[in-house]
Amino acid sequence: MAMSEMMNLIIQMFLGTFAILGFSILINVPQEKLKFACLIGAISWVTFVFIKGDSGEHILAAGFWASVLVGFFADGFSRFTKEAATIYVIPGILPLVPGAGMYKTMWYMINDQLDLAAEIGTETLMLAGSISLGIMTVGSLSRLINKIRLERKIRLEENELKTVKKWIK
Repeated sequence: MAMSEMMNLIIQMFLGTFAILGFSILINVPQEKLKFACLIGAISWVTFVFIKGDSGEHILAAGFWASVLVGFFADGFSRFTKEAATIYVIPGILPLVPGAGMYKTMWYMINDQLDLAAEIGTETLMLAGSISLGIMTVGSLSRLINKIRLERKIRLEENELKTVKKWIK
C-alpha cells in the first residue's frame, strides 16, 4: 500500500469515527461506551477497505468479514461492559451500510435507466445481505458456544450431585 493510500485510509477512518460518534450520540449510546462504539466502527471500515481492494471485486467478502468483526467485537465489548450488544453493532455497521448504492439505484430508476438500477440494486442488496449474514453468523456461534458451556456446567453439577449421593449412602 502506497503512502498516499495509507494517508487516505487514515483520513477516512478519522472522519468516519466522527460520523460514528455523532450517530452514536443520536441513538443514545451511553457516554462511557462511545469510545468502544467508535473503535468498532473504525475497525469495520478499515477491514472493509482492505478486503475490498482497489477494484472492488471482493465487496461481498469485505462486507461479510467486516460485519463478522463487528459482531465479534460487539459481543466481546457487551460482555466486558455489561451492556446489550446492539449499542455496539448498530454504530459498528454504520460505515458498511451501502447508502450510495441505494441512492444510485433510486436515481437510475427515476431517470428511467432500469438496467443500471437493476445492476446496482442487486449489488446493494447482496452487500446488505452479506453484512447481515456476518452478524448472524457471529450471533449464532456465540449462542452455540454459550449453550455448550451451559450443558457442560449442568453435566458437571449432575456428576457432583451423584458423587455427593454416593457419599451420603
